[in-house]
Amino acid sequence: MATKKKASRTTSKKPSAKRGSARAKGSRSKAATGPRARKGGRKRINRATKAVRRRARQGVEVAKEGLGKVKELSEKTWGTVKSATAGMVQTVKQRLAADSAE
Repeated sequence: MATKKKASRTTSKKPSAKRGSARAKGSRSKAATGPRARKGGRKRINRATKAVRRRARQGVEVAKEGLGKVKELSEKTWGTVKSATAGMVQTVKQRLAADSAE
């Protein structure tokens, strides 16, 4: 009488990914990772960077103009304050001199 084959208790496993040799990996096409494939993205990034820099430069120029106007106005204001203060000091000195003379 023939012996009965025992039932297999484990399921078949998915085979692991094959590890290629360094030589096989090196011989693969580099088209997807080469400089030409990356150039399009780099161009787009450079274009965006240039646009941002241009806008920033414009913003700096506008800010400089604004600062120039503020400086100009502050100089005028300072001149007015200085002359008004000098006038007040002269008036006080004259009054003090007049009071001490009496």
